[in-house]
Amino acid sequence: MTATAAGKGPAVLGQYENMYIVAAGDDGLLVIDQHNAHERVLFDKYREIDRLKLWPRKALLIPLLIELSPSVAVADEENADLLEDLGFRVEAMGGRSYALKEYPDLFKAEEAQDVFLGLLEEAAGTKAEDRRERMLATMACKSAVKAGEMLTREKMGYLVDELFKTSQPALCPHGRPIVVRVDKSTIDKGMGRRGQT
Repeated sequence: MTATAAGKGPAVLGQYENMYIVAAGDDGLLVIDQHNAHERVLFDKYREIDRLKLWPRKALLIPLLIELSPSVAVADEENADLLEDLGFRVEAMGGRSYALKEYPDLFKAEEAQDVFLGLLEEAAGTKAEDRRERMLATMACKSAVKAGEMLTREKMGYLVDELFKTSQPALCPHGRPIVVRVDKSTIDKGMGRRGQT
């Protein structure tokens, strides 16, 4: 996936179906899944924050109360240290009630609760040695732009530029493809053209 001339990333042409960013590379068109692309950008960012132990934390004056099923509550207890490492602090309130008292200051409050519950689900079904990376991927997935979300031209440009600076611009952290390339030769062939004629 090469960049366009002058070392800049692919030039954004627009958004299709509020799901895909269409961009022009130097050898054809790129169709970029906006959710998967943002997930990759955030995953690399979160992994670096985690490596440096620099999670910004937001403490709530009024904690968010969450009801957890018994199996999810067990996942919370077994992964309390890891969750705290990732910026989430939760306290049992009795019964199935838990109070989310602190979360990474990268999320809105309503988003933080959804991310936290996603982490507990991920923890319950993941091997211990893979858990940290999988939880970072879940955090990225939950906070990435969604399919169906309209993006400004500026946001699309930023996202495409950042994608091509990541460790793996072709795949999201869960292994899904991010970019489909349509080579110029394919377009020319479909149009019955040969070269520039």
